[in-house]
Amino acid sequence: MNIFNKEALLLELNPVHKRASFLVHGQKPMATNEVKLLGLWISPFVRRVEWALKLKGVGYEWIEEDIYTKSSRLLGLNPAYKRIPVLVHNGKAIPESLLILEYIDETWKRCPFMPQDPFERAMARFWAKFGDEKIFEPGYNALMSAPGEEKEKAIEMAIEGLEKIEQELEGKQFFGGESIGFLDIALAWISHWLPVWEEVASMKIFDKEKFPNTRAWADRILSHPVIKDSLPPRDKMLRLGSGFKRKSVKKQKKSMDNEDEVKLLGMWSSPFARRVEWSLKLKGVGYEWVEEDVVHTKSSRLLELNPVYQRIPVLVHNRKAIPESLLIMEYIDETWKQCPLMPQDPFERAMARFWAKFGDEKIFEPVYNAVLSPPGEMKEKAIKMAIEGLEKIEEELRGKQFFGGENVGFLDIALACISYWVPVMEEVGSVKIFDKEKFPITRAWADRILSHPVIKENLPPRDKMEVFFQEHLKIMSSKTHGWARVEWSLKMKGVEEDVVHKSSGLLELNPIYRRIPVAMLVHNRKAIPESLLIMEYIDETWKQCPLMPQDPFERAMVRFWAKFGDEKIHDPEYNSIMSPPGEKKEKATNMAIEGLKKTEEELRGKQYFFGGENIWFLDIALAWLSHWLLVMEDVGPVKIFDKEKFPNTSAWADRILSHPVIKNNLPPKTRCLFFYRERLKIMSSKQEDINHNKSAMLLELNPAYQRVPVLVHNGKAIPESLLILEYIDDTWKQCPLMPRDPFEKTMARFWAKFGDEKIFEPAFNALMSPPGEEKGKAIKMANEGLKKIEEELKGEALHGYHTGCLYGKNLHP
Repeated sequence: MNIFNKEALLLELNPVHKRASFLVHGQKPMATNEVKLLGLWISPFVRRVEWALKLKGVGYEWIEEDIYTKSSRLLGLNPAYKRIPVLVHNGKAIPESLLILEYIDETWKRCPFMPQDPFERAMARFWAKFGDEKIFEPGYNALMSAPGEEKEKAIEMAIEGLEKIEQELEGKQFFGGESIGFLDIALAWISHWLPVWEEVASMKIFDKEKFPNTRAWADRILSHPVIKDSLPPRDKMLRLGSGFKRKSVKKQKKSMDNEDEVKLLGMWSSPFARRVEWSLKLKGVGYEWVEEDVVHTKSSRLLELNPVYQRIPVLVHNRKAIPESLLIMEYIDETWKQCPLMPQDPFERAMARFWAKFGDEKIFEPVYNAVLSPPGEMKEKAIKMAIEGLEKIEEELRGKQFFGGENVGFLDIALACISYWVPVMEEVGSVKIFDKEKFPITRAWADRILSHPVIKENLPPRDKMEVFFQEHLKIMSSKTHGWARVEWSLKMKGVEEDVVHKSSGLLELNPIYRRIPVAMLVHNRKAIPESLLIMEYIDETWKQCPLMPQDPFERAMVRFWAKFGDEKIHDPEYNSIMSPPGEKKEKATNMAIEGLKKTEEELRGKQYFFGGENIWFLDIALAWLSHWLLVMEDVGPVKIFDKEKFPNTSAWADRILSHPVIKNNLPPKTRCLFFYRERLKIMSSKQEDINHNKSAMLLELNPAYQRVPVLVHNGKAIPESLLILEYIDDTWKQCPLMPRDPFEKTMARFWAKFGDEKIFEPAFNALMSPPGEEKGKAIKMANEGLKKIEEELKGEALHGYHTGCLYGKNLHP
């Protein structure tokens, strides 16, 4: 199109994005050799680009962007991240400072920044990214935070990051040797910005004595003519920083009201709500209890007061909402000074917090998981973890009446759930954890806790608790699709069932099959396991209302399709919702869709499977599709059972759901949702355990991020997948992965980073988040990311050309 006869905003500067943008300056089109830098005077990310251009001797025009509003020019040039800096060269826009640095080095060859060795190049990229994520981000967060735990945590993280840099600079003038290179430019902000932040926020991070190597390097950086002459004025930075700081802290400390009212949102059975109640009663603080039913539904009140975690307890005081029970307990102790709960000594206070968190994570959570998990490795692992946690508590209580001495204190209240909830859960779940002989000290402490008037008089009734946890366990272990299909078959036959849940009785009768879905039919003292086998047994034992067809071929086909449904639709669907985003999840989703395509063909022109007006064996066997599949999709969330894509199966599902026997014997959707969400939590918890079990080799090879992947080549370790990809391409020249053109190279890096940050991360967060604002925000972010990819792919068969590759005819990163 002829873009020059339109308004300034319609100049297309970025042909890669295939969208109209704007004239950068005035109404004239840009000359092909012009270089423009969109930035902000105080930004270290912009300054690092400016330094790179000056070191290369490249002329450029600086375009100042407004700090408070984002111009249409900036939004047009960087629609993905909508931030500075943006370099415009030859009519093409390059965003993201580290990508721009590499673009500059690859475009203008004089005075190279990047090392030639592929390993050293990978390490330079690694440490530049590390500096932004592990020093800049926590340093800035510390600057903007009010005094408190969040600020201290940010300072600690920034210091830990600097410790890694200190080691890296040992024995070096600059990171790359005797002269300034890529990494020096990328991290030069430390030398000027960090000291300003320290002064503004009255904090200490960049200690001269603690970081002598980094301080000496910083002095050398600041004395370099290009850096020295292109720094923002310190006094101006201090004024602006102080203004931002005041606004940020004022916003954090703003109070909503001064009315002295206390409300506690809780649930009668929750140990976390009860520990808050006990704290209030020990302090003599009056309060109003607001009962929440979080098992079945979450009230709008709860979602508004605790939008982040969307759970109880929440304490409302002076119209301010405080979530999370341990935080609430400290708030109570600091607000009402009578009868202090926390010790006065700082170390003892720290230890009280440590053991309270330890109790929740290492005892209560594994006990809960052990009770709700089916027999197997996961259950045994949870029991072992809980016992090991109790062993630590046993040692901590040795020689003590209570954790804090002679009186009940913070930690006693926090861990009181051990004395009451754990024994109830043991009884309901038929597990043995809190053994009296193994833990005599903790048992004696538990007895003292339960005899304390405040605790004793404010415990939920034990019989009611047992019923609650039994129902909870039923939700987790019953009404799987296998269970339901057996129940339907019996009701079709008019037979009174005796079906055993997964319990000690089931395991005794069926020790081989301990997996979900499973049901056990006990008939004439004989145990029949596995739902499809039970259904055939029912049909052959009770002859009325036959379920199986008479024709042998049709009977064989019924068995085939029933097995097919379990293996090719149910199992991959379940794996899909339980898997984190990635190849495994995608493969499982595709497998389930392929399975549904087969059932769609099989149902073409039929009311029910194998024709006729009545429900048959196969309809019952696959009836779970009509209810469970949709529930699992909600939990995932994934989209598999598309109504428009599978009209025959969808119409059949509607008929199935309207059948009286099926309709009247479906588990409530809310209970099914709860079941699968709890399973997902347990699976996520297991994954976290895996993540925490990091080998000594991994910690040695990647001490900075302590995560996979790590590539080891010639005894050298390269971490971070995108860095490894470039290292591989730089080291082994055959079949190049990266495009040759510097701009296209930069764009490949940009979109790879964009995909990780703007699609993968929010999609994974959406999967793991409970319904609410956080989940919705993550889904929206992932959708917006995909829209950018959609635009990038517009008009192409795949990425860029014909074979689906970014910037070329072969596969690229």
